[in-house]
Amino acid sequence: MATTTTTTKSSLSMSMRSSSATASCITETSTSNTNSDFRHSLTSVDNDYEQKMDDELLRRTSKPLVFRNVFCGREDEILKLEGIFRRTAAGRSNSPSLVLVSGASGTGKSALVARLRDHLGTTEEEFFWVSGKFEEQQQQQQSHAMMIAEETCVEEERSGSGVLSSTNSTNSNCSETAPDNLHPFAAIVDAFSHFCRELEEEEPETIEEIKADILEAVGQQGALLTYMIPSLSKIIGEQQAAGETSGEVIRFHYVFRNFIQALATKVRSVVLVLEDLHRADNASLELLHYLFTSKLKHVMFVGTYRSDEVDEEHRFSKWLHGVQEAQQEQQKQQEQSPKQQSNNNNPNTHHHHVTTLGLAEMNLDTINTFISNVLNLSEDETRALAHIVYTKTKGNIFFVTQYLVFLTRNYLLWFDIIKKSWDWDEPAIRKESAVTTTLLDFMRDKLQQSKVAPKILPVAACLGARFHRDTLRMILTGLAQVEALTHLVMAPESDDELVQALKQCEKERYIENCGNKNYSFVHDKVQEAALILHPIIIMQQIRYEAGTVLLRQSNESELDEKLFVVVNLLNAGRLRYDSVSPLEIAKLNLRAAGKAKRLAAFSSASSYVETALASLPPPSHLDAEQLAILLDLWSLGAEVNMAMGRTEITEEYCNKVLERNDFTVLDRLRAQNCMLDCITNHRGQPGVALERCIGVLEQLDCSLPKGSLGQGVRTITSLFSSKAAKNIPKLEMVDSMDVMTDRAKLESMRLMDRAAIYAYLEANPMLFTVCIARMVRWTIKYGICDQSPFAFAMLGVTLMHVMGDYKVGAVYAELALSIMRKLQTLASNDESQRAALTHSQSRTSFAAYGFVLYWIKSVQEYQDEMVVGHEAGMRVGDTESALWNTFHHIGLSLAAGKPLEKVEEVCRRGVSEMVALKRGEAEVFTRVAWQGCLNLMTGAESPTILTGSAMQEQDYFDKKGSWKTKLMPHVFGYMKVFLCAFLGDYEQGAKLAIERGDGFVTDAPGSHWTQTDPFHRGICLYAAAIHSKKRLYKRHAQKVRGTVKTWASKGNANAVHQLKLLDAEHELCCGKRENVKPLYEDACATASSEGFIQDAALANERFAEFLLSSTAEADVKEGQDRLLKAVSLYSEWGARSKVQLLVVKYPDLERASKPTAPRNKMAARSFRVSTAS
Repeated sequence: MATTTTTTKSSLSMSMRSSSATASCITETSTSNTNSDFRHSLTSVDNDYEQKMDDELLRRTSKPLVFRNVFCGREDEILKLEGIFRRTAAGRSNSPSLVLVSGASGTGKSALVARLRDHLGTTEEEFFWVSGKFEEQQQQQQSHAMMIAEETCVEEERSGSGVLSSTNSTNSNCSETAPDNLHPFAAIVDAFSHFCRELEEEEPETIEEIKADILEAVGQQGALLTYMIPSLSKIIGEQQAAGETSGEVIRFHYVFRNFIQALATKVRSVVLVLEDLHRADNASLELLHYLFTSKLKHVMFVGTYRSDEVDEEHRFSKWLHGVQEAQQEQQKQQEQSPKQQSNNNNPNTHHHHVTTLGLAEMNLDTINTFISNVLNLSEDETRALAHIVYTKTKGNIFFVTQYLVFLTRNYLLWFDIIKKSWDWDEPAIRKESAVTTTLLDFMRDKLQQSKVAPKILPVAACLGARFHRDTLRMILTGLAQVEALTHLVMAPESDDELVQALKQCEKERYIENCGNKNYSFVHDKVQEAALILHPIIIMQQIRYEAGTVLLRQSNESELDEKLFVVVNLLNAGRLRYDSVSPLEIAKLNLRAAGKAKRLAAFSSASSYVETALASLPPPSHLDAEQLAILLDLWSLGAEVNMAMGRTEITEEYCNKVLERNDFTVLDRLRAQNCMLDCITNHRGQPGVALERCIGVLEQLDCSLPKGSLGQGVRTITSLFSSKAAKNIPKLEMVDSMDVMTDRAKLESMRLMDRAAIYAYLEANPMLFTVCIARMVRWTIKYGICDQSPFAFAMLGVTLMHVMGDYKVGAVYAELALSIMRKLQTLASNDESQRAALTHSQSRTSFAAYGFVLYWIKSVQEYQDEMVVGHEAGMRVGDTESALWNTFHHIGLSLAAGKPLEKVEEVCRRGVSEMVALKRGEAEVFTRVAWQGCLNLMTGAESPTILTGSAMQEQDYFDKKGSWKTKLMPHVFGYMKVFLCAFLGDYEQGAKLAIERGDGFVTDAPGSHWTQTDPFHRGICLYAAAIHSKKRLYKRHAQKVRGTVKTWASKGNANAVHQLKLLDAEHELCCGKRENVKPLYEDACATASSEGFIQDAALANERFAEFLLSSTAEADVKEGQDRLLKAVSLYSEWGARSKVQLLVVKYPDLERASKPTAPRNKMAARSFRVSTAS
């Protein structure tokens, strides 16, 4: 209860001094004969008063307040979070659960999260808790360094050293996010590093199980994870470097997603907590966006952010809007999926969305309840104190706890050992609380009053929200040797001395012990206050000298693990202090930039490049070593800015390299490649890029013909030479082929590969052929490299579909796969070259299988190779090839007659991935296939109209003139005819078939859809010709049948059953009914035996229609049986819409399925008449 009659220690002292002064005054005015008596009386009064004061103080103890397990006012939020966790653990969504907790600093966001962990710990559910925190101080380091640069550097010196001007630097799509957090993935790395250390304490069997799961999930890309999280190597073992590729972002995201999914299983969920998301760097936000919009089960993400520091223009707000839009689109697609529609009424089905919890400051009643629980007093007894505290803190719960601790330290709130309860000095507290102060100022003032904290915590704060005691001691010892800092930092003589000091900081509630010598700040406001405890200039020197200590006392392995921390600390004061030379600063920043690039943190990498450049002398004063560093920095700057879409800055870096005469042709290639990417990807000028590419090849002594005449002659000679038996390599020769090692030849192969792509985009098939033929010859002559398999595969495509030589084309495709397998073997033996040797696996897969081998082998044998190709592409970042593998997999699955439900699911997942990766062409192609599946499965008002949840046909017509590829009309037209053939709209299909002609086969030779296109056109044309007797239809039908016949004669295994059905249709169209029956029977049997369920259904349907037109009872009965067989096969395929159409067309179909045959011809005829109607 409150004490109103007692006074504090300070007020007691003031009273005592006042009494002494009074006594002195009385003494001076008293008579001499009474002085002795008065002094005796006064002494007695003073002694009584001091005894009273001592008794009062003895009753007061500084017993620490206990806040643990005291939690008020957030019960509803906890229940909601627990419910989300349970749904996540049950796996009710294929997407991660996303919860965002917002509120001002100190409103209890961290406490809510901590309470959730404690609460989940009491349940029977198993889970991994992984938590980290983004920090303000990393951003401050950059801003401080920028301020120093402005004070000490002039623009001419920066321009002279190669640093791009600030005007250019901000002219980018990321300008609104600057300054970026220089330490990429800091919170994520810290979270999983801490998790790995906890995991090491598990049983060996558990660790081995998790290790096996992770390695299986990430395959050969484990090095990407250990590169980011070095402590993970203690769990999964050392991983060899995977090498760099052009698709670092997607490869890294893909591998990290698989890593998290390996941790999250049906029996063990993952809760990933990242606090202060508003401070997250760009790279972290991009990774999180990918994770939240990917398929990821049993994963719950909880993020916190300060709502009062985020507006609509903040990069976090834009990121959140992007995540919500992507997830809404995915949810819409899932709800419109036939598979999902069947679950819509299931109460256990969880539709994923972002859950937001806004935490406001606590009200007076909640604060009173909180204080009542802490002091173990009734709410009536604490109400007056709560009102004072609430007025001071405005209900900010962290401020409340710190203010209560402050009151106990100043004996304004104490535990009375006589009463055995808490008591306080209400008047004194009211007086103190009248001083207005912010939470940050309050914490700074509180820190300054401490005897220990000011000499430890500012240094610890530079290391992050969490720090290790050994590291702190090492830095404190080093800083104590710096004359300017000696009086500001503690110099621990032993570990015990530092332990005691940290215990005092714990007691004062600034930090907490996390175990294993790890500590963390209890709140980011404590860390922020520690960082402003000294003037900026002092903090810069502390950071710089701390970085110097870490640099000098770390070996290479340790330095690589904490590289970003060391470099950021050094950069804070690099322009004021010189313990580390500018050249070494440049090298360290170059190293950090390279690491950031490998982690796809391009914005951070760009900042490191600029800092490194500013540390070098002007380009005109460089020695050989500095010049080599300058070349690396300019080239790296071009690459990372290219990855961020900063075209102008990229070209500026490139031009700096290309304009110098002291760089060789090979030196300039990194810049040349960036310039080629700018020209093609951003300017959209593949022709210009092709000319530039040819020019660079000439400098490498690899000339390509420029004129059409020369290209034509070279094309013809190349193709005929490649067909010659003596020039065709044997498969066994691959084993003896060497690996290409000459750098000039390797770079030439890469440039010819580029030139071939540019030639294809420019519709220059002659130069395309010249390039791939030369790459094949160079492979045979100089050895294999990563470009070799694709070159062999594309030469096979050309020989098969341009020259018409199926046999030789297939040989080159097999050679391509054989070379690819050899490269994979070599990569497994030399893992440092893994990515460089296997980057072409994905595109080789879809070229060899999808364009060549499909034409000579049954699609049933290898359609799953497209899945392997997709995985291979995603592993190395070749997302374009990976997603084209997905599209080919869908087409081959349709051709093979795989269940439509499974094909539709692949379409849905593929479109989602294509949208996320911004692969528009593959997306629109796949949407056409997706809608075709939906029309067959669920039907529509007009089954052959491509309108539904996947696409709107009218959109196609609206955008028809804007398609960048001429193949889009062919894909659209193909699917229309495909639906007409299977859904029975033969007249419409015949008209489309005549309108389209052979354009698809001509413009996309070798495509899986071009192989089945003539067959579907032929079905529509023959059926329409039989029904209408129009010769036009018959003439076109005979033409497409001739195409299929040619393919079958050349060994196309997938065309055999197609030709047999078209032969039957042809005989019927020609009126040769006596020849038709055995042909239909053969077509039905062949399609069924080879696994083409959809074509077997179509053959049975066409056969049934022929039999039902007969007057013979046996034929009619067989026709009914064939019709039922067709219905059974269509049902098995999943074409429910087709089955419904057949039931409508044949109303007696169900009755006809009974074993009783029609009793007479009239009964049979009535069945036929009804079918005709």
